[in-house]
Amino acid sequence: MSYLSLTNIHVRYEKKTIIKKFNLTVAEGEKILLFGKSGGGKSSILKLILGFIPPSKGMVRWNNAPLNASTVQALRNETGYVSQDCDLGEGTVAEIVNSIMNYKANRQILNHEKDLFRLLKTFQLPRSILKSTINSLSGGERQRIALIIVLLRRRSLLLLDEITSALDRSLKKEVIRYIINGPWTAIIVSHDRQWLRMKNIRVVDL
Repeated sequence: MSYLSLTNIHVRYEKKTIIKKFNLTVAEGEKILLFGKSGGGKSSILKLILGFIPPSKGMVRWNNAPLNASTVQALRNETGYVSQDCDLGEGTVAEIVNSIMNYKANRQILNHEKDLFRLLKTFQLPRSILKSTINSLSGGERQRIALIIVLLRRRSLLLLDEITSALDRSLKKEVIRYIINGPWTAIIVSHDRQWLRMKNIRVVDL
């Protein structure tokens, strides 16, 4: 039984078909890389899975049930999403983290502070960055903080859009290894060929 499936998906945007006859079946725990040229619809696939945009044709199924207005919220509750722009709002890193972890859906997550410090170390960020404002961070720092926030929420499905584009080579390796070796199901959008060098990831060209 598939964990997530997209069958005969078509997506139109401004009267132009950007995705046509797309099929994907994802097993639980699998890591999928959506790889291809810009404008091929890779980011739209992630938004479609989240129910942000509808397919003009085809069906998305999650846990063997059609994804629709009645079921999409349950999927979102199990999903961590990092978009390309890493829009984290305003304030210090600590304020943003505390605000998100105090959402009703996240309050049951215990000991997230311990995980936070561990992830900062893993992704080579100093604890002092918690006092920095979001607007003062570099692109690479914002990407890592956005990813850390998603990981703190302990979701079973990760949808990650260009999370290594602003990182240097050594950091890319660290982040990629962490995602590939985790227990979650992950669908990654990237132009970065570093992902192609990894084992245990299935590449889907768009």
